[in-house]
Amino acid sequence: MSRRAGSEGPDGTASASASRTGKAKADTGGTAVSGTVVGSTISSTTIGHQSNNWYSLFSRREKTAAGWGLYLIIALISVVVLVMRPEGPWEQFVLPYALLVVAHCACLLLAVDAWAWRGEGRWNWVWLNRFSALRGPVRLAVSFLCLTLTVLALLRMAYLKDHGELDITNSVDASGNQRLKDKGSALLTAHPEAPRRYLRLTVAVESSKPYTSCKSDTTFDLWLDGPQAGGQLQGLRGGYPVKLALGEKRTEIKVRLMVHTTPGCEVDVRVEKAALHD
Repeated sequence: MSRRAGSEGPDGTASASASRTGKAKADTGGTAVSGTVVGSTISSTTIGHQSNNWYSLFSRREKTAAGWGLYLIIALISVVVLVMRPEGPWEQFVLPYALLVVAHCACLLLAVDAWAWRGEGRWNWVWLNRFSALRGPVRLAVSFLCLTLTVLALLRMAYLKDHGELDITNSVDASGNQRLKDKGSALLTAHPEAPRRYLRLTVAVESSKPYTSCKSDTTFDLWLDGPQAGGQLQGLRGGYPVKLALGEKRTEIKVRLMVHTTPGCEVDVRVEKAALHD
């Protein structure tokens, strides 16, 4: 009985030992698997963190060179926009100039951001630390915005150069425009450097004789003189702008004016404002 127990004893011991060994291996294996999962999680977290902060992969010198290169391109385009500015009223240049101002202000914000960023990748202002992961995409978006606004200003100025409004008031010659009686006519002539499709004209009417009130009783008609002339504009009064369709773009514009006033009145007419536009 004791021998059988003794034989069972070693077998039992071996089984228990094997069980303990298997448990230990299982525990060891479990620890290894757990360690692999944790290590994989840490590795993926690190890679994700690096991908979110890809902007920090570039050196300060590279980022500075890219910033100055972008601003140099924007400055050169801005100079071109200012040089190609055509003649005309300043109101039509508000949009391209506003685009340039916004673009340069955005570039200034990029410069302030570059100055505020420290070498170890931290903001000088503590409350902005939470947005550090968005710094790279935001800077890229602002840079694209600066370049886009500058190009839009260039395109707008190029359009105004070919189709913008031109002031030709000082280049209009008026003949027979003084001491006009009823049904008297005058000829207005202009030779614009850049032709347009429409003429906006403002004619001033004044009494030729002092102490007379012929201005309030005077109207006039306007029409284009020469080939392919349009219809007449009748019953016009002085001091109000009138739009004439020129049809094709002309290098010479002739406008005929006929006065209608009361008998005995004499008036003088002059061009107060003349502008061409598309």
